[in-house]
Amino acid sequence: MKKTKILPLTYYEIFGLGRGCSILDINNQYERLKKVYVIENPMLRDIFDDESLFVYNAFLDSVYRELTNHELRKEYDMEMEEHLNSLEESFPDTFFLSEVVKRYNRNKKGGKKLIKKDVFGREADKKNFTVEDLDYVDSNTLFEKYINETIKGEILKKIREEIGISVKAIVSSTKISSFIVHALENDEYGKLPADIYVKGFLTNYCKAVKLNSVNTDKVIADYLKVKNSLHHATIVTGDK
Repeated sequence: MKKTKILPLTYYEIFGLGRGCSILDINNQYERLKKVYVIENPMLRDIFDDESLFVYNAFLDSVYRELTNHELRKEYDMEMEEHLNSLEESFPDTFFLSEVVKRYNRNKKGGKKLIKKDVFGREADKKNFTVEDLDYVDSNTLFEKYINETIKGEILKKIREEIGISVKAIVSSTKISSFIVHALENDEYGKLPADIYVKGFLTNYCKAVKLNSVNTDKVIADYLKVKNSLHHATIVTGDK
């Protein structure tokens, strides 16, 4: 029997839209898809188990964020053909399967054990465990908790860990070395290069954890302010 090859799809094809679609089209289609791909949909019971459905929803979220970000969409449109070389390359850069599965298991572990079954022999009582409850954690929502604080590395680390992204994923996405990522998160300013490079590292770091431009600007401003104030204090006191 001849095997059917799964071909990579463009972001637009995944959403069932054309390349010239508007943001409104993308938003409307995203809402439709999110209403279809839910645990409660009986049509999906033979296609997805809970984990697979959660992963697919996370995948849709990643595609949606790429298409609704003007800069990312423009970059994708210019390089779209390169993303179709393989199935893996067609995935968004911020979609890491291992991280999504870890987030699923972490959230499931904290939920109550479900024992009620439906006519298919599947767990039917989903009140304490749904795809929507376990869905993508928005980094900008988390950032609001620290909006009145001076942003330092420890806060960036907390946000990264809460949204379930590992240092390895940051390194893979940004090409920043793990040495620099750890130095940024641990506020080890002496291990960091000149401000112009640190600014670039922070910009890419914030992009990887999906902080918007306003929050990214605050991160850069606060981080460099603290870094330089400590450096200045070191020079004045003569400490090494």
